[in-house]
Amino acid sequence: MNRILTFLVNRLQDLIKLVLFGATIAFVSFLFPRSAQFKYQFELNKPWIYEDLLSPIDFPIYKTEKQLEDERDKVLDQLHPFYKEDTSIYKTIRPQARRALGPLIRDTLMTLSERDEILQNLGVVYVTGILQLDAAHVDYELNRILNLKEEDATFRRRISEFYTLKTAFDEICPPNLENRKEIISAIENLVRPNIVYDALTTQKQRDAELDQIQETEGGILEGQQIIAKGAIVDQNKFQMLESLKRSFGDQLGKNYNAWYVYAGYVAITALLFLILWIFLARFEPDILNNTRKLSFILIIIAVILYLTYYAAKTNLPSIYLVPYCIVPIILRTFFGNRVALYTQILILFLVGFITPYGKEYIFIHMAASLISILANVNAYYWSRFFLATFYIFLVYAVGYLGISLIQEGNFESINYRNLGWLGVNVFLTLLAYPLIPIFEKLFGFISDISLVELGDVNKPVLKELQLEAPGTFQHSLQVGNLAEAAANEIGANGLLVKTAALYHDIGKLKDPIFFIENQNADFNPHDDLEPEESAEIIINHVIDGIEMAKKEGLPDELIDFIRTHHGTSKVEYFYKKFAEKTSEEIAFKKAEDFTYPGPLPYSKETAILMIADTVEAASRSLRNPTSEDINDLVDRLVKDKMDKGQFLNCDLTFKEINLVKRVFKKMLKSIHHIRVSYTDR
Repeated sequence: MNRILTFLVNRLQDLIKLVLFGATIAFVSFLFPRSAQFKYQFELNKPWIYEDLLSPIDFPIYKTEKQLEDERDKVLDQLHPFYKEDTSIYKTIRPQARRALGPLIRDTLMTLSERDEILQNLGVVYVTGILQLDAAHVDYELNRILNLKEEDATFRRRISEFYTLKTAFDEICPPNLENRKEIISAIENLVRPNIVYDALTTQKQRDAELDQIQETEGGILEGQQIIAKGAIVDQNKFQMLESLKRSFGDQLGKNYNAWYVYAGYVAITALLFLILWIFLARFEPDILNNTRKLSFILIIIAVILYLTYYAAKTNLPSIYLVPYCIVPIILRTFFGNRVALYTQILILFLVGFITPYGKEYIFIHMAASLISILANVNAYYWSRFFLATFYIFLVYAVGYLGISLIQEGNFESINYRNLGWLGVNVFLTLLAYPLIPIFEKLFGFISDISLVELGDVNKPVLKELQLEAPGTFQHSLQVGNLAEAAANEIGANGLLVKTAALYHDIGKLKDPIFFIENQNADFNPHDDLEPEESAEIIINHVIDGIEMAKKEGLPDELIDFIRTHHGTSKVEYFYKKFAEKTSEEIAFKKAEDFTYPGPLPYSKETAILMIADTVEAASRSLRNPTSEDINDLVDRLVKDKMDKGQFLNCDLTFKEINLVKRVFKKMLKSIHHIRVSYTDR
């Protein structure tokens, strides 16, 4: 049991990584379709790239959606809507009309025979019928046939066979009648249509006729050739292939176990994430061994793939809205171009299994992702960020239009709506800028944008350093310039090391006069102290600097530079001074009191800052140095650091160390105004 516990404790970091990768693989695999996938990819008017295809099953040929839509339109266009007669209307109106015409007889405006004729005409009109067309039918032509439902029988009649309200009044009260105006006034509020729309019966008839439309036309027998290798997939072949694909899902797919399909997806997902693990172990071990960083990358992958799954499932309104370029922009900001590019490639590989779109969809997003990495170089400001998004949209537009022209062969058939959705996609990519500081706070990262802000010399602690320790401040500026140039030369993060240089000596603010760059020639407070006391004050500037940096809320990455910029080296001057006053044995035992607590530099950037700090400070002691003096100084100091093992934990190569030395030599010569001597002629 103890062995198991010991093993688990010793391998805890690896177990955490396995859990993180395993959870991500399981989640991502869950997003894939559960049904077996049709194994052929084909496009209209493109060659068939596989071997001759023989039908593995009997299957019907399904009509295209356009064919079905045309048939539905034809049915609806030929459908005769149903109307019904309301016989109760005339029975109610006749006695009402008789009473309404009574006053006209009393006033001698009409005779009894004229009244009877009006009522007779009214009966004729209602026998024929007064038609009230539904709003959907008002544009029908007069010869359009309607179905008139009368009790249990249905008759077909043309619209022209019925009266309208206007023609009904002309029939009831002929225009040549002398007292027509008064008669119409008496009965006009009584007359109303008795032929009205029967929506329920019409809907039943519509549904019945639409249900009779067949989804298929003909079929293919098992073993029958569908298409030969190299043949063009014309509309007819395309329809057959689409039908086979659909039948595959309906028939063959039923023979597949969904768990086997899931296992297949787990296998390919695990393979890609295994390659990611190997990539990080080989090129970015710091990320692989950092739970925060690794978790962040895996969460980003899971979130963007879930958005893809959701967009494909709901059609969002368009799957082109998923802003994939946010991923490389954010990852590049925190981890560099290599991690951003590889992670995006992995994401787009997996996207190809989630979306119903083909290689063209992956192509345009891959191209946009590449340009988002290239165009976003040093995007510290909004203006550069907008410029980067413009380049992304340009790539999207050119890529989409190019693919559409290949597929359609003309500009008229291009779906320009998708181009608009890609524009919205690019707008959403701008969210990367405000997301960066949020992720910084959540995961404790530091971005170039924040480094630029922290590099402002008007920050309170740097302003105080300028006023209270001007020599230290000038030293920090020079160290920053040296370190940035050297870091850029070997491909390290120049901005990070330059910003760190501004803060690496802020601990000297506690006792600035005890540091030589802040002293004048007349007074040195160390003259009144024992070597042990002086060494303690000098060493404590690292500890004090860490405390001040935490109080200022500086990121851990910058605080690490304060911790490591002296490594585990000794305060040599005061140690030698102490050793001169005591025995060799006591000096050896007390050596730890004159040694910085460390740790050693762990990265190229922290190592470069250590070298820059050392050579810049030492170069100040040179009086009228020559080029050889600078060269010897840099070589000697770097060799001393190497001999004392100060670079054991960082990954600087000998080649990179030589490049760093070359940069320092060149810049120090420029700082000290060393010029080439010319012989007199």
